[in-house]
This record gives sequence, structure tokens and C-alpha cells, in this order.
Amino acid sequence: GRQIHVVSKKPRDISSWEVLDNVSPFGTYNQTVKMDNGDIYLFYRHGAHKSTWVYQLSTDNGRSFEPEVPVLKHLVHEGDPAIHESWYAWFAKGQGDVIIGQYNYHMCREPEHNSERRNGYYMVMDTADHVWRNARGEELAVPVTKVYADEKTLVVDTGDQWSLRGATRLGPEGNPHVTYKVGAPRPLKKGSPKQIHYFRWTGDEWVGGVPDAAMPTDSESDILISSPMDVSLILDGSDEVAWWHSADGGQSFTKGDVLVSRERTSFAISTFIRNAHPDARVIAAGNDKAAKSEYRKLYLLGDQGPIKCAKAEADQTVD
Repeated sequence: GRQIHVVSKKPRDISSWEVLDNVSPFGTYNQTVKMDNGDIYLFYRHGAHKSTWVYQLSTDNGRSFEPEVPVLKHLVHEGDPAIHESWYAWFAKGQGDVIIGQYNYHMCREPEHNSERRNGYYMVMDTADHVWRNARGEELAVPVTKVYADEKTLVVDTGDQWSLRGATRLGPEGNPHVTYKVGAPRPLKKGSPKQIHYFRWTGDEWVGGVPDAAMPTDSESDILISSPMDVSLILDGSDEVAWWHSADGGQSFTKGDVLVSRERTSFAISTFIRNAHPDARVIAAGNDKAAKSEYRKLYLLGDQGPIKCAKAEADQTVD
């Protein structure tokens, strides 16, 4: 496919669009990060699996973009030419002028390729000077390679277990808190459960691991941080979306309020809505396993549970 940049012809109006030919057509997993001054950073993998991650910067509301800047380097493995070292990454706005980068190593094998991912990594860019740094504050040379990432930006080495990136948030003091999903290798046709792993940077080291085996597996998550020791995770799962709370810096979690629950339903949540009100933090999609319908129920969830509306207003399956 081709990466295409389209913009609505009128602000806040999605009825008509125009194509702007101002970004590379070779892009997958594109993500935009808008800063407080209006600058837009477009991050993406510059092609398919065997590609480097880059960003392009726009300072004029997306009407034009500067040339690509490499961030995460794709290379052939030094010891095995059948393995390519690649990445799956997620970028988001942190505090002030900072952009967060969280990523997994993709062991891209030939000829029987699969989605194998390992480890967890973290770094940040200060958009004031476009310098990347690790959690310790050390300046990084970019683009980051696998060997360099293992030395400078590693959060967790998962060994032969696979990992999927989760959420990253900064605490009030600016230290990162991250989650990953880690589990046994996944066969191509049959998944194996992956447990939530939570880590936080103390200022000197990463601490954490498997906080509670009772947490739902294969969950999407986001992190609400009140203090370094007082942390909450919102987790989706089979039949419900619920809070899990920690008062000991993530060493253990206890289940809190269930925000929505339906039998025979699997839920998938968004990350926290930007500038969200506590009554409406995330969107959850519910898939009724028994209904076998192409439609999904969507819920707007906050600290008090779902925002309610009349069924006639919510039902979009009829005109």
C-alpha cells in the first residue's frame, strides 16, 4: 500500500477531503504527535518489516513536511544473515516539549517470517533540540541500532519469550512508567496468553515485572499515575473493563472498580483520550462472541462507568 496524507477541506468537517502529496509514500504504522506549539511530528516505519523508523516534521499545520529523520535503524543481524533486526514502535507526547518512544525488537526471520517480537525499550526526544535521550538522561546517537538499544535503552530483556508493547506515561516527577505484554512464543495459528508486565524508572534503574498473575492476559492497558508509588492500570479483557490499583510502586496490584461488564463479550480499549475528563477517559469496543454480528457496541468509559444515552440515539444499525 501507499502512505497517503489527506486533510479535511474545512476544519472539524469530515464530509470532504483533499490529498496532500507531501509525505513519503513508503510508510507503515504512521503516528502523528502534535506539540503544544502546533508542530506535528509524523512517525512511521519507512516501508515493510525490513525498514528503518523515521519521522517528518511539519511546522505549518501539515501543509508541508521536512525530510525524513531516521530514529530506529534496520540492519541485518551480524551473526545470522537470515535474521533482520527491526522494530515495532509507539510514539506519544510526554510532558512539555518531550516525545516518548517505546518499542519492541522484531526478529524478522527468513524465509518463514512471523511476528516475533522481544524485549522492551524506552527513550525520549526533546523537541527543543531534537536530541534523543534514555531514561537516565544520556544523549543517544540516532538512528538507534539493536546492539546500541540493548546497551542504552533496554527496559526488559524477555529472553526467548515474546513481548508486545503496552502503554507509556510520565509521572509527576517526569519519570516513565511502562507496560508490556510478555509470554511464551506464539505459534502462527494459535495464540498463547501474554501477561501484563509493569515497570517504572526510579531515577536510577528500572524496577518491576509481573505484578499480579490474576490480571487478565492479552490486555490492552493505560496508566494513571498519582505518585511514583500510587499507580492505576485500566485493563480490558474477557467480559469486562476494570481498574487495577497499586500503592507500592507496582510491586502488587489489586482489582478496583469494574467500569463495564457483559457476558460472552471481549473488550478492546483505546488509550486515554487526550485532555480527557475523568468521567470519559477511554473508548471501549465490545464484541459479543455469541451474536456473530459485524457490528460492535462502543462505550465511553470514565471513573463512574459508562456515559449513558438513549438506546435509540446509540443504535446506528438502522437509518
